[in-house]
Amino acid sequence: MKKNPLPIVENKIIETPWGRCIGHRAQWQGGMYCSIITNRGLIGCGAYDVMCLGRAQHIVAISRGTKKNPYIHPEQLLEAKIMDLTEEARKVGIRKGMKGKDALKILLELDKVAAGSNKPSKTTKRKK
Repeated sequence: MKKNPLPIVENKIIETPWGRCIGHRAQWQGGMYCSIITNRGLIGCGAYDVMCLGRAQHIVAISRGTKKNPYIHPEQLLEAKIMDLTEEARKVGIRKGMKGKDALKILLELDKVAAGSNKPSKTTKRKK
């Protein structure tokens, strides 16, 4: 990074076979983090505090890079193994050792189910 630049903060839509999500990353002098965010939860790098997010009952799955190979871009989380997660993530089927893309598929499928529950049933009559 150049001397005294503004930090980098990027959000972008990531298209997957299971739906859309947001890839988020931030980078500053000496640090960075990234995540993939859905309407139901997120997959993040080791910068996220699982205990804190768990107390708030969020669905969160974490992968951790290394000093030699840090996660800088959200797409890197897709092939990374889940190393830690909240109890809420466990309840929906996310497990340690699965790849980030498999956890993402679960989150996006949950989103489809939730979106479907907001639709009126076929027997519901609408007011004209």
